[in-house]
Amino acid sequence: MDRDEEALIRIYNTEEIFATLPSIEDPDIEAMLLDPEVRRCVEERALDRLRPKLKSARKEARALARDMLGAIVRRDGGGCFHCGDVLRPGAIHIDHLVPLTKNGGAELENLVASCAHCNLEKAAKL
Repeated sequence: MDRDEEALIRIYNTEEIFATLPSIEDPDIEAMLLDPEVRRCVEERALDRLRPKLKSARKEARALARDMLGAIVRRDGGGCFHCGDVLRPGAIHIDHLVPLTKNGGAELENLVASCAHCNLEKAAKL
C-alpha cells in the first residue's frame, strides 16, 4: 500500500469503507470484522474499488499544478520574485511567501515563482 492509498484509507475512514459493503446483520460476522486481519482484507478490497478514483484525482492534480505554475510565472513576469533573474523552464521553484510551517496557505496569493537558489536560501523563513 503506497502513501496515497494510506491517505485514502484515512479519507475514507474504515467506517465509511464498511458502509459501502452490503448490510451485515449477523452478529458473528460483525464480530469477525473486528479482527484486524479481516479488516485489513476488507480495506484492501475497498481500495481496489477506490484506485481508479485515485488515478483520476492524480491526473487532475497534475493538470491543476501545471495550470497554477503557468499562472504564477505569468503573474510574476517570468522572473524570480526575489532576485528578478529570468526563470528557465524546468528550473522553476514555487515558493510560499508565508511558509506552510508558519501557517501560510497554498493560495495563489501566497505563491511566487522563484529560482532554486532563492527558494532554497529562504527555506522556511518569512
